[in-house]
Amino acid sequence: MDLLLDRIAERRAELAEPAGRLRKELAEVEAELARAGTAGQVVAQLLAGPGDEPGGEPGDGDGSGRPPALAVPHRAGGAAAGDLPADYRRLLQIVAEEGPVACKRVCAKLGLTAGPRHTEGVRGKLKRLVARGWLTESAPGQFTVHS
Repeated sequence: MDLLLDRIAERRAELAEPAGRLRKELAEVEAELARAGTAGQVVAQLLAGPGDEPGGEPGDGDGSGRPPALAVPHRAGGAAAGDLPADYRRLLQIVAEEGPVACKRVCAKLGLTAGPRHTEGVRGKLKRLVARGWLTESAPGQFTVHS
């Protein structure tokens, strides 16, 4: 019986070291995973720009009873291009210079890669400019300045 208990104790000792190493490695991987998730959220917010964060426009839920302020005003409301946030003014300028332009071309002009994380953020902004009357989607995925 003592021999069996000794062998069990030896086996536990053998397993304790790799188990501790694996626990440490798992903690490091989980920490890296959390950092990557946070980085993804930060990048998504930066690409979305002011007022585009999940939850709506600035002023949403501020309890004031006022309608939320629009980061991208409606063109029909008498707004001028200068009333747009800087990143939207730049998009408007690129579309005006390039004529009918695809989102990937706009990304290239901005110095961004054409990967999904960039194109989707830019496409969302272009679509917002269409919805607010600044741009027209002349063909699917082709943006022009609204005349």
